Amino acid sequence: MALRYKTPASILLLSLFTAACGGGGTADSASGGAGIGNGVSVGTITGFGSVLIDDVRYNTDAAAVIRSGASVADVSDLSVGMKVTLQGDLSGGMVDSVSFEEDVRGPVDQVNGTTIIVMGQTVLTGPGTVFNNVSLGSINAGDILEVSGTRTATDFIDATFVERKNDPLNVD
Repeated sequence: MALRYKTPASILLLSLFTAACGGGGTADSASGGAGIGNGVSVGTITGFGSVLIDDVRYNTDAAAVIRSGASVADVSDLSVGMKVTLQGDLSGGMVDSVSFEEDVRGPVDQVNGTTIIVMGQTVLTGPGTVFNNVSLGSINAGDILEVSGTRTATDFIDATFVERKNDPLNVD
């Protein structure tokens, strides 16, 4: 099982899209905020009815939806708490694509209170963490988890989303 980080190619692609935005739009990836204008924005799903990213509504009716590198039917295959990347006419609220890539997916090494170690990565959980198909108290060493969140200055993952997976290689 391989540790699943964003690939250098996807980071480069995101950087190119962000640079192409110029003055037309921004991606506030440091704070996770939603962008304004044509371009790219990174944020956390806070609700649905199309999709709410950091409480801003975007129309995803015609959007391509990608989860962990694979096309999925629509945004109903995503969950509140996932950190996603939007591309499209963000000033008009129209999204061409929504993509989710977990920060880490793999077996749990250990659980210590609200901290989970997944494949050597420290994952911090708190009151804002959304747990899907698992609760913090039911996580055991060896469980396969998919985690989304924000990297801290110490390279920990401040989790916004944690999901138990049945198969580490498939989205299931």
